[in-house]
Amino acid sequence: MIVGNEGWGGLSLALAYAQYLNCENPTESDSCGTCKACKKYQALAHPDLHFVFPVVKTPKNSKPFSSDFFAEWKNFVKSTRFHSLEQWLKFIGYENAQPSIYVHEAEEIIRTLSYKAYEGKYKVMIIWKPEKMNIAAANKLLKIIEEPPERTIFLLVTSDLDAILPTIRSRTQIIQLTPLSAEDLVSALRQEFPDASMPDIEQAARAAGGDFITAKKFLQEILASDESTHYFDLFVKTMRIAYSANPLHIIDNAEELATMDKEKLKQFLAYCLHFMRQSFMINQNLKQISQLTQKELNFAENFSRFINRKNINHFSVEFSKAIRDLERNGNSRLIILDLLFTTSKLLKIK
Repeated sequence: MIVGNEGWGGLSLALAYAQYLNCENPTESDSCGTCKACKKYQALAHPDLHFVFPVVKTPKNSKPFSSDFFAEWKNFVKSTRFHSLEQWLKFIGYENAQPSIYVHEAEEIIRTLSYKAYEGKYKVMIIWKPEKMNIAAANKLLKIIEEPPERTIFLLVTSDLDAILPTIRSRTQIIQLTPLSAEDLVSALRQEFPDASMPDIEQAARAAGGDFITAKKFLQEILASDESTHYFDLFVKTMRIAYSANPLHIIDNAEELATMDKEKLKQFLAYCLHFMRQSFMINQNLKQISQLTQKELNFAENFSRFINRKNINHFSVEFSKAIRDLERNGNSRLIILDLLFTTSKLLKIK
């Protein structure tokens, strides 16, 4: 079970590991990249590589399988190293649909893996977004995940471990990914946005919390407008209202934030979390390694006294939870209202 934010490259890591397992000439740390098996893996055409991923019901197909979308899937996977569910739904033209991995897909997994490996050392089943399995599908896979057929590897890639049934989690080895470094984000952004200025790229990388997809969105917003300055101004306003502890003002602020597009709201909360973590560094006399612009730094030097060892972990948990709840299509108004009242209490902890 590979666990990490969508922008940390979990699916790319699963593919690289699967290629390594079946490479004909592997080194101690990587596949050769040039053998017949590696070439087939790079083309997503190896007969022993199998995928399951969330799909949607359509007017013409009320019982969809991953295989029904495989042509689009291959193009999607090859289009980027960092993959999100939002991007996938947009890629197939069903942005507002509710994707799922259905019980009939689980039955197909069992049937597919009942055959011996065709030409590789291992059969590899990559399940992307297992948190989207319905309960019936998850239960049907319990036995084969616990006791897979000979030389069969399951690689599950998730960004929401808590949403996966405990019975599935307990049958896997958890591999926890870590955020990308700012240097790696800058390098990746420069490749994808060669015409963007370095100051804009560096600003997006600093604010992304190690997540490439978030960094990309930040940079696109910066290039399209002065959205990053807007996030900073909104953060300052929100923190001042929260600290005031005036219930009516907090409710009004929550109403204002809840009117934002849900994706922009998630980006704003990610920015808030980034700013708080940087403020904590300043609080701990680590200003020299903070990743803030001069304008942000001017505010953070005073704000940092409210972010300390006693509340930083709580802030991290609460803001991360709010982002996850929004991703699960929770009610924006209730999520933000609860978050702001909690923030108001946390800011008073010294």
